[in-house]
Amino acid sequence: EIKSISAAAKVIHEVHPGGIDCLVNNAALHPDGFSYEVAQQVLDVNFFGAQNVIRRVVPARWPEPVTGKWLPANSGYKGMRKGGCIVNIVCKSSFSMAGDLGGPFQTLQEKFERCTSETAIVMLLTEYLGHVASGTHINAGWPSNPYLVSKVALERLTHIVDTSLESLAAKRYEPDIRCFSVDPGWIKTKMGRPDA
Repeated sequence: EIKSISAAAKVIHEVHPGGIDCLVNNAALHPDGFSYEVAQQVLDVNFFGAQNVIRRVVPARWPEPVTGKWLPANSGYKGMRKGGCIVNIVCKSSFSMAGDLGGPFQTLQEKFERCTSETAIVMLLTEYLGHVASGTHINAGWPSNPYLVSKVALERLTHIVDTSLESLAAKRYEPDIRCFSVDPGWIKTKMGRPDA
């Protein structure tokens, strides 16, 4: 939720006024069951949570996700130091092990690869939720797996953020910061289950 993310960003600013070196977006949900409420909750944490953390912790000269207008500088807070990195955790290998990497994953990748902005990703996720709400997601080419959708969206967000940061660094608006994704593989966690 925005309130807790903003509170965490404030603490980071107080403890590290010169900026931080690395931000890792690792929070994720993969609950049992499938419904509109579950899909919304998963997207809120796995995608929108990561997006909002990046926007509140990293430098604030970002295009606003809906209008595309640039946000004002963030009261002098440096956010991240030069050479810093944002790491988004994705889980492609778990999809492969679960047998999901075939058709649905490729279809999803193709949908999201057409997104050239954060706004386009948000619109696509809104479309997904609309189909889930009306029960038409399967016919529209969406899986009944919001975790998968959220992680593919996060992978695309990673590419768009990295491209934006590269552009800002080239124009000397912000320090040289990179954004990339990491797949830790299938590991023994509550989400990964004991047979990982």
